[in-house]
Amino acid sequence: MDYNFVTRERFESMLVGGEFLEWADVFGNLYGTSAADTETDARSRKRSRAGDRCSGARQVRRRRADSTAVFVMPPSLEVLERRLRGRSKDSEAAIQRRLQVAREEVEAFAEYDFVVVNDELMAAVERLRSIVMAKRASLEHMRSGAEEIVRSFE
Repeated sequence: MDYNFVTRERFESMLVGGEFLEWADVFGNLYGTSAADTETDARSRKRSRAGDRCSGARQVRRRRADSTAVFVMPPSLEVLERRLRGRSKDSEAAIQRRLQVAREEVEAFAEYDFVVVNDELMAAVERLRSIVMAKRASLEHMRSGAEEIVRSFE
């Protein structure tokens, strides 16, 4: 997934123009997922990532009912706090804001199709990979290709 950085003024113009699948103001910074890029990815059957926050995931669900939502959660509040402090780049106030948002967002896990606990990085990556592989093999994604194969048997 590529990131495209634009000025705040350009972002606000894109927002007014309805160019985002989802967007959010995160601690004063604006983030969004381009609706056009997501549609291009969907047509080419490329997976996309959108909605790092619960509000973004909800926006995606409203606009794309066929989306698959994965909630990635830390194993505990204590582990999350240790990770945030270990990054040594946020102020105490920023860490407390992030922890408060996390307290609110973990309660929304049941709104998602899958939950991955990020207890150990490589294990969490493997669980995410397994979800992607399962979705790629699902009937909804394989139907047209499978029907074409069936026609080859006629």
